[in-house]
Amino acid sequence: VGDYDDDDEINLVVSHGSMVSTMPVVEGQVERVISVRQISHAVLRYSENTGMLRLARIRKAHQPEIAELFASIILDRPGFFDGDDAQDLYTLRPIELAGPGFAFDAAYDPLIDKVLIIEAAADLMAPGKKGYPRVVRTLRSRDLGGDALQHFGSTPVSFGGAWRLGELVFRILFKGDGKRQPQVTVKLRPPGVVQFRRTQHEARVMKLIERNGLMNDRDDFEVVDAAE
Repeated sequence: VGDYDDDDEINLVVSHGSMVSTMPVVEGQVERVISVRQISHAVLRYSENTGMLRLARIRKAHQPEIAELFASIILDRPGFFDGDDAQDLYTLRPIELAGPGFAFDAAYDPLIDKVLIIEAAADLMAPGKKGYPRVVRTLRSRDLGGDALQHFGSTPVSFGGAWRLGELVFRILFKGDGKRQPQVTVKLRPPGVVQFRRTQHEARVMKLIERNGLMNDRDDFEVVDAAE
C-alpha cells in the first residue's frame, strides 16, 4: 500500500495480485511452463473536507466491502458509509425540469470552451411488485454534436410524467494552446456514479456538476462515490 496527499485528499494505491495463470516460455532450446501473477492497482481517494471516498479500479461488487474496510481501519469509524443515503450524491432533476433545451452554464470558468451533451438515457418508470418504481423501457439518444438531449423533444419522452432521465454523458472542451483541444468525457448516473478519466481538470469537472445543480445538498458527509 502506497499513500500520498493531493490537496485535501488522501490517496491510497493498493498493489494486489490477480489470479495465477500459466504461460510457456523458451529459454535457449528448452521450453517450460511458468506461473504468472499479474499485479493490479486499486485506488482509494478520501477527502477529509467532504467525507467523500472515491474508489477506482475496484469491481463494483467489492466496493461496499472495501469502503467498510476503509472506514473501520483508516477512519476507525465502522459503518461510516452505511447510511441509507450514503450514495445519494447526484441528481439529474434540474435537467428534467428544464427539458430538452437544457444547456450547461459554464460561463463562470474562463478555461471551459463549451460543454456538449453527447448521450442521454430516458427511463420509463412503472410501479413494481412491491410498489417501488422500476424501469420498463429505456430510450437512449446519442449525438456527438451535442444535441443528444434535444432529440427527446421529438419523442414521447416527457420528464414531467412517468419518464425520468437516468443517465447523462457530456463532453467538456477546454481552451488550450495546442493543436488538440483538451477534453474530458463525463458519465453521470444518479444516485452515486460519476465517471471520467482523472486529469488536471478534475476540480473543474466537479465544480461544473455542482454549479449546475447536479449534486445533492447534504447535511452530513457520510458518502461514498464509485468514481472511476
